[in-house]
Amino acid sequence: MRITTEVSTTFAQRLRNEESRVFLAFQVLGVSHKSISNAIGRSEPTISFWARGQKPIPPEYLQQLIQLGRDQCRAAAELAKQFAHGTGVEAFATLRDVRLAEQLLDEVEVAA
Repeated sequence: MRITTEVSTTFAQRLRNEESRVFLAFQVLGVSHKSISNAIGRSEPTISFWARGQKPIPPEYLQQLIQLGRDQCRAAAELAKQFAHGTGVEAFATLRDVRLAEQLLDEVEVAA
């Protein structure tokens, strides 16, 4: 995976904040703030504030976000496998991306 300096700097900054790791996992998987907003019933601006670390994530929503991330990992892994075998549409996330997202979610869950 080729990472530009700009992207790697953004990743490093976001890894410092435990709560931001969950949103980094969503970014790796290609999940938008709008999709997250629709899934957990909070406004898109609230999701953006949480993602940027401008507001703390309430514990009950952090657990929902972790579960949503795990669900997205399963779906992304299935699409990546189908694409690898030539039976599915092109997947946004590769299996390597899915493993990275799962690792980020594991770290958040342990810290929570």
